[in-house]
Amino acid sequence: MKYSKTEEIINCKAMYGHLYNIDDGKRIVFDDNSSWELKGEYGQPKEETLKPKDIDVLKREVEREDTNYRELFKRGTKLYFILMKHLKIFEIELFEELYVRFDQKNKYSIYPNCLCQTIYSDIPFFEVISGRSLLELYRKTSVLYNGMKTSHTTYVLKNFYTDRSCRESYSLRMACEKIYRDERIEKVRASLKEKLEELNKLKI
Repeated sequence: MKYSKTEEIINCKAMYGHLYNIDDGKRIVFDDNSSWELKGEYGQPKEETLKPKDIDVLKREVEREDTNYRELFKRGTKLYFILMKHLKIFEIELFEELYVRFDQKNKYSIYPNCLCQTIYSDIPFFEVISGRSLLELYRKTSVLYNGMKTSHTTYVLKNFYTDRSCRESYSLRMACEKIYRDERIEKVRASLKEKLEELNKLKI
């Protein structure tokens, strides 16, 4: 979509997080790095006060939903994602435990609720953002910095990482696969141990 450019004094009004030209009712579109002189009432964004659930309360809530959920990360864990349009990495902190579910087809799904917050990025005018899930946090960050120029969805397991390098080997999917693999190994070990104990009883 193309927009006409103009350099003049205009009467505008803030609505829906945008500025609108009062005279013609059209939304005002800004070019990146453009400068404006504005007069009028304005405020600063307020940092949200986070109220994480107690660990045991959250665990019971998750177990009521599905007993196949496993704890993937504890609160306080740092994760990372990239806004590709800006090629900027965002560091986030979990304020609640992050759970993952395994199904019979070796597929993973993240428990939808996990309070989290962006805590650092070197993107210009960085702003702390909170979310009730990783997906919500990504969407809110994307809306703030990408505006209407892109989709605001992502695949959490593929595009969130445990290391700032944001390599595929550090994706949440790989972390899930490690837990799944470790659980399978433990089951095999337990089964072998049980069979050995049965054999020893027969020898006696």
